Amino acid sequence: MSTSPFTGFATVTTEVLDRFVADLVPVLLQPMRVPGDPTRHWVAPGLVAEAVDYGKSGIWLSAGSRQPATLSPAAPTLSPRMGTV
Repeated sequence: MSTSPFTGFATVTTEVLDRFVADLVPVLLQPMRVPGDPTRHWVAPGLVAEAVDYGKSGIWLSAGSRQPATLSPAAPTLSPRMGTV
C-alpha cells in the first residue's frame, strides 16, 4: 500500500475492520506473516487493503489506491496520506 499514490491508514477495532471489509473481496495469501502474523488482504475495484492484528495494540488497517475518489468512502475510518509516491 505504501507505494500507491493515495493511501490511508488507521488503528481500528475488530468491529470497524469488519464494517470496512464487508464489501471487499478477501485475497488468500496465507500464511502471510509480514508485516505481522497474520496479515490479511482484501481488494475491490481500484482498492487494495491489508490488516495486521497487533493484539492489545490494535489492528493496523492500511488501504491504497491509484485514484483519490476510491478512498473517499473510507475517509471516516482512514487517515488519508494523499499524494504519497
